[in-house]
Amino acid sequence: MSIILKPWLLLISLSLCLSSLSISGAAGAQTAEEAQNGDRPEAMLIMDFSGSMWGAVNGAPKFEVLKDIIDRNFDEWSQSLNLGVLAYGHRRKGDCGDIELAFRPGEAQSRTMRNWMTSQIPVGKTPLGNSLVTASGYFNNKGQEANLIVLSDGIESCGVDPCQVIRDLQAKGAKMTAHVIGFDLNDRDANQIRCIADLTGGTYVGANRADQLVDVFRKAVETIAVKDDSAEKALRETLEKSLDALRETAEKLDAANQRAATALAGLAAADAEVASLKDELTTAQDELARLNSVVQKQDATIEELLAALKDCEAEVARLTAMLNDAGATITSQAAALDLANQENEQLRSDLENGNGTLSEQNSKINDLTQELADARAAADAQAAALEAAKRKNDQLSSKLEDRDATIEGQDAKIDDLNQNLTDAKSSNALLTDESERLQARLDEALRNRQLTVSSLDFGAFHGTNEPVDIAALVAERDSYLATLQVLRQNLGFILDPLSQAQSIANSLPDEANPVVVPIELNEVLVLLAPGVEGELPDLQWTLRGTSEQSISSRNFGSGSRIPLPNVPGTYQLDLSLPGYQTAVTFENEPDNPSSRREALNIGRLKLELPNGQTGIFFATITDSEGTEVARRPIETVGTLYLQPGLYSIRSQMENSVDELEVQIYAGKETAVPMRF
Repeated sequence: MSIILKPWLLLISLSLCLSSLSISGAAGAQTAEEAQNGDRPEAMLIMDFSGSMWGAVNGAPKFEVLKDIIDRNFDEWSQSLNLGVLAYGHRRKGDCGDIELAFRPGEAQSRTMRNWMTSQIPVGKTPLGNSLVTASGYFNNKGQEANLIVLSDGIESCGVDPCQVIRDLQAKGAKMTAHVIGFDLNDRDANQIRCIADLTGGTYVGANRADQLVDVFRKAVETIAVKDDSAEKALRETLEKSLDALRETAEKLDAANQRAATALAGLAAADAEVASLKDELTTAQDELARLNSVVQKQDATIEELLAALKDCEAEVARLTAMLNDAGATITSQAAALDLANQENEQLRSDLENGNGTLSEQNSKINDLTQELADARAAADAQAAALEAAKRKNDQLSSKLEDRDATIEGQDAKIDDLNQNLTDAKSSNALLTDESERLQARLDEALRNRQLTVSSLDFGAFHGTNEPVDIAALVAERDSYLATLQVLRQNLGFILDPLSQAQSIANSLPDEANPVVVPIELNEVLVLLAPGVEGELPDLQWTLRGTSEQSISSRNFGSGSRIPLPNVPGTYQLDLSLPGYQTAVTFENEPDNPSSRREALNIGRLKLELPNGQTGIFFATITDSEGTEVARRPIETVGTLYLQPGLYSIRSQMENSVDELEVQIYAGKETAVPMRF
């Protein structure tokens, strides 16, 4: 019987000893961890600092909203979790390797977190897949399951499929749970990153406002904390059940030992053997202690080797970043050279087109000059004829005194017409010179008409022996009025004052009932959005309807007027700027003149060199769909008017290139300093 019990006693003693060492070692490790981290679970917050975080939520950039939420809530979250921070896109533009473990779990305090967040600016891309690899590696290297909170306002932009990354990590044995927060994402982009949560057993929640983002963060923190408490409770219950089973086994062993002790109480050899076993147990314990010491030394050596390996990896990463920066510099210089060549080609093309347009304009000016010269010759001929009539009228001045009062009244009406024509002329800045010439010729025509009427009256009532060629004078008058009408049509003079003048001239013989035709202003008043004032040198407008014309208006500012033709009908007014187009359809009623107001829903973008720097840089602006809306050289400061939306700006000055995104708001100016 003694031979059978000895191996069992040795096995039980060694098992109890090892169990005691394991439990005491685990308890010691847990005590140190609790002292450092407050017995809280660890989690990693992956934060998006890509360029799209400049977009607005609640009237402020998204990254500013995120900073404010973390600053106000980090202390509360830290009560439940030891929260680490991994960020991407916050240091370099266009670098898919811009990923940084800013704080390990438990390192960040509220003050250090606030200082770090304040210094970060979104500039880069969205390497979401590689960020998941980095965060998972941190936990898996420690033999822990990775608890991740992923915040992103966009999808992967570095050519890596984050869903496949999760599958590959799980195939290698990595354990993780990712709770994904889609910050201001549309449904299409949300579906592309939802798989991160689905594959890891986490949750996906979208947040489009600041208050929603606070609630989503709080739920993610609580979910991780509750999960850890549940796991700890389950482990505790398992340990308690194991201890109960061990106690029951120990009780059974104690009973067996008691029976064995009773049976072997009289055997001195059994006592000696027990003493020998005790000695062997002591020797085994000493050997175990020695082995534990050796293992500890080996662990320390392994830690040193791992630290050296991390230093080597950091040096390799630094050299890789230097190579990437050098490659990016070469690429940007090549792009700058291509852009300069494109600008030169565009300028050469614009110069050639400008020369062709100038030739056409010179030809039109020559034609118009010839028409005006012909009209001037006709007017000179009629002036000579009227001068002869004047000499005849001078001989009969005593007979015309009764007519003076009537003529003075008609002169007053003509003066009113002249004043109306002057007002109309001031509203049409493009045809000021032509209007003045037509005004002078109209005055001369009216004076000749009055003299002709006087001649007719004298010949009819006083029987002069010098007959007046009435038909010739009427023909000259009609020819002159027809010439003025042609000039009016060619010059596009919209208010049609010559037809009004002709109506008044035809009514002059009826001295008792002179006709006065008022000139009413029918126009479209173009206004800028509230809060935006200034000039619009790039505005193009086209009026389409019964007649069509297209005029490029320079220095077109808030409150500028577009006169309407004196022809009724349905009209369409097209207004366009780089990055903005609108069309307005309306009924033109000359009999009911009005001033129609149209406000342009635009904002102003101001690009300028910083710190008093001067020079010329080239700016290319594209909208959110990737369509180029403007490209131009700017000297020190430039202003563009754009419709509201998100735009990408790429500017180049010599060998320096700057790229950024900016949000344009209606009625507001957005000033952007270049970073050369």
